[in-house]
Amino acid sequence: MKLFKKLIAVSMTVTMAVAMAGCGGGAAGGDDVEALLKKANETMSTVKSASMDMVMDYGMKMGEESMDMQMNSKIDYIEKDEIKMNMEMDIKVGDQSMGKTQVYAQQDGDSVITY
Repeated sequence: MKLFKKLIAVSMTVTMAVAMAGCGGGAAGGDDVEALLKKANETMSTVKSASMDMVMDYGMKMGEESMDMQMNSKIDYIEKDEIKMNMEMDIKVGDQSMGKTQVYAQQDGDSVITY
């Protein structure tokens, strides 16, 4: 689950860097990005729980056929004695829902069990 924390940290860092550059809060130069990454990693090392909503819009094309898709996800992450995570996803192709999926994950020693 350290990978999960790193992914969250990188996502937060990219979001902060884009927001700062877009708002004139500073250049997105190498030193600023490195400082943001360091700060995000320090912050994420203390996080014991997180919740996020994620929307991914993407398109697929094969030959003459194309398809627009969207995935909406809500992720809740808790780390106490063990890591636990709940993720709810809804995938849409065009305007049609392909169904909702719910995934649970729980740490079991050095492994993570998903169901």
